Amino acid sequence: MSGFRDSGSRVRRSTRWLCVFAMVVSVCPPVVQAGGLYHAARGSLPLGRGGVGVVQVEPGHALWYNPAGLSGGGRQLLADGTLSLLRSSFTRRSRDDVNQPDGQHPKVEGSLAPLPIPTLAYSDDLGLRGWDFGAAVLAPNALMLDWPETVNGAPAPQRHALISMRGTALASLALGASWTRGDLSVGAGLHLIGGRFRALVTMSACDAGTLCQHVEDPEWEAPAVIDLERTVTATGILGLRYKLGPLWLGGSLMLPYSLSGAARIDVALPDAPLFLQDAQQPARVEGDRADVEIAMPMVARLGLGYRFSEEGMVELDLVHEGWSVQRELSVQPRDVAIVDALGLERYEVGPISMPRGMEDVISVRLGAEHALPVLGDVVLRGGLSWESSAIPDRTLTVLTLDSEKWMLAAGASVAVAEGLWLDLLYAHLFMRDREVRDSQVYPQNPLSAPPAAGAGDPEALVAAPEAIGNGVYTMESDLIGLGLRWE
Repeated sequence: MSGFRDSGSRVRRSTRWLCVFAMVVSVCPPVVQAGGLYHAARGSLPLGRGGVGVVQVEPGHALWYNPAGLSGGGRQLLADGTLSLLRSSFTRRSRDDVNQPDGQHPKVEGSLAPLPIPTLAYSDDLGLRGWDFGAAVLAPNALMLDWPETVNGAPAPQRHALISMRGTALASLALGASWTRGDLSVGAGLHLIGGRFRALVTMSACDAGTLCQHVEDPEWEAPAVIDLERTVTATGILGLRYKLGPLWLGGSLMLPYSLSGAARIDVALPDAPLFLQDAQQPARVEGDRADVEIAMPMVARLGLGYRFSEEGMVELDLVHEGWSVQRELSVQPRDVAIVDALGLERYEVGPISMPRGMEDVISVRLGAEHALPVLGDVVLRGGLSWESSAIPDRTLTVLTLDSEKWMLAAGASVAVAEGLWLDLLYAHLFMRDREVRDSQVYPQNPLSAPPAAGAGDPEALVAAPEAIGNGVYTMESDLIGLGLRWE
């Protein structure tokens, strides 16, 4: 009798965690890629200076970097796009004695749809002295990767972290204004942010020893599509700029905000007998909604510029992104339950939180540009930047691909007609390879909790859950950009 009660208890834990894992993953897509959400700076002109854009920033990019940069821009229309060409791979290391007896999994490579990061912006003084106004539609420089479902006919080693984020998108409608008096300009902007987050992952319902002998047994795995279909929110940005002779000082602050909404969860239960109690009445999931809320960071920028001639300027920026607000993610189910699993009529799923352990990001950016009238209205620019990582080793997976970064950038603007400029960009992002050996990210194991960090020798836990983040990560990126600016 006691054995039956233990089995029923394991079943209840199994069904609870199967649903919970699907909902937890639904809040993870917003934190992928370098610097938390952001792969790199954005916009062909600022990127051409290494991401510099606090003091010297064009009106079309001012609503992202510093709204005080709207000042003095007059009437301008900008259409711009940048494309990231990311190369990434993951080679998992494990003690896996089923899929890979030697613990060496095949290398998998991420793929990225070639979609440019757009900017469409318009600015005008509207005939008001000392005032300038701007509007823009833009998207952050975030990358949504796809990974293979299988490799050589076997389940892919990264499947428990991510398979695909196809369908994920985030964009802003930004409105702002600046006011100038003498050498001081101040500005403010409002961002209305809309997005959709969609992810395909694989879950495990193996009990690691009682009903199932291996946590990553494909018979006990279930694919899940998680879709936060619509989320709409708002934030603000404030900025100032002051000219002190040849020195320019500037700063801006984008306020923190949250992305929230109801996620739809579509789970295909595993093929294991636990979920096939009766061929006429198999186990099923009732309910498919959960409320999620994702904290997004404050971004602070400081800039110091020096105009060494009428045609040239150099600028140093310091940027702080407060990604440590995402220490954990929380999920509140809406009447979600497993029905008719073996030994269980119905189990309601309750709220849960998941630790993320993200860290603040610091970046230092140095850029310069110089006009060359002798070549006929040509401006050359270049820059260098360094950025820290938002994801520590213990929580790094292909879902949150990230590393310390160096960027070398070059760009140019060419006058192709009266008042019409063509902006060009090329940059290379050097991202440090990472080897993780102390991962604390596990497949969600329904019937037994993952081992606590440092609790015993994991090699002795033959049937215990295997950390999914251990292995070697490689990544680097080229960025190209093209813009058309009328002023």
